[in-house]
Formats: sequence, structure tokens, C-alpha cells
Amino acid sequence: MNFKKLMVIEHGLQINRGQHPETLLRPSFSIPAKDWEDCLEEVQLVRPDGASFKAIAKFSIAHFNISDPTSTLDDRWRVVVVLKDTESAKFPEGTVLFAMPAIWEKLAMKS
Repeated sequence: MNFKKLMVIEHGLQINRGQHPETLLRPSFSIPAKDWEDCLEEVQLVRPDGASFKAIAKFSIAHFNISDPTSTLDDRWRVVVVLKDTESAKFPEGTVLFAMPAIWEKLAMKS
């Protein structure tokens, strides 16, 4: 597959949902101006030690409840990345996430 570098993971927050752990990644992305639909995509992750693995990522719009009245709509509405069935311990900060070109074109070009 032809993956493109989308992000360097700054932090991963593990969310346990029964038997299926998920990891919410930072950073998040600005919402593309048009044609956005939440989706599940295969991604490639490369850890700082060079080890790599594939995972399924959910790319979806999320609302952040920010009390600061000076925050912008872009601060409040973001596209977030959640790795399905993946524990945060599997990859440290600095892991690089590669995505398919269609996702990269929508998110990397906007941020």
C-alpha cells in the first residue's frame, strides 16, 4: 500500500471499552472544508525504534468543550484519530502514523 506520513504521535490516551481497547491520539486535525465523512482506515505505525505495525484507525469529528470564550470553532471542532483494538503501551510518543493518500490529502493539507 502507498501510505503517506500523516502525523507524529505526541500522546496516546487508552480508552478501555470492554474487551476492545482503543487509543485516542494527539495531535488532532482541523476539519477539512468539504467532503469530510468519518471513516475507518488501515494505517501503518512506525515506532522510534523502527518496529512497525498496522492498525485500524477511526477518523471522526469530535467536539471539545472548552470554557475559554476566546477559543475558536477550529479549537472546539476537530478531526480525531482513534486506533481500534490497540493498547497505548504498544507505541511510545514519537511514533509516526502513515495513512492512505486520500486521508492525507484531506487532513495534512489543512493542518
